[in-house]
Amino acid sequence: MSNLACHTDRMNIESVIYKSIIPDGQPQELAAILDEIVATIKQFVIIGEEEAIALAVWVVHTCLFRQRDAVAYVAIQSPEKRCGKTTLLSVLAGLADKALVASNVSVGALFRAIDEAGPTLMEPPDLPRILEADLWAREEAAR
Repeated sequence: MSNLACHTDRMNIESVIYKSIIPDGQPQELAAILDEIVATIKQFVIIGEEEAIALAVWVVHTCLFRQRDAVAYVAIQSPEKRCGKTTLLSVLAGLADKALVASNVSVGALFRAIDEAGPTLMEPPDLPRILEADLWAREEAAR
């Protein structure tokens, strides 16, 4: 993504795990950045223009949300199976700042990751079930 003019900071331990987007210090044209993100999303996912624009704004938001009082969440839903939800999640994880796809993760590891690195949490649709199963397993082990 050439217009983003960013690089991965390899000096921090958290950047070994999470790709942190760091601006290069030069002013960037937001419209060009959004256009490039939209094009990247549409390259891999069949999606409407308005939806792609909204997701592009959300991707930029992942770099800036720490300076705001509110956080935007994205819910990827569809009544159809095999329609590209996981592909879209993967594309967004590749574009978002410090993305962490939270599938097959224990509750403890998830909270440690959030506490240590503050990643953009990419929640798969089955995460509530995964966390519930982990909690159930811990309760059973404690008995």
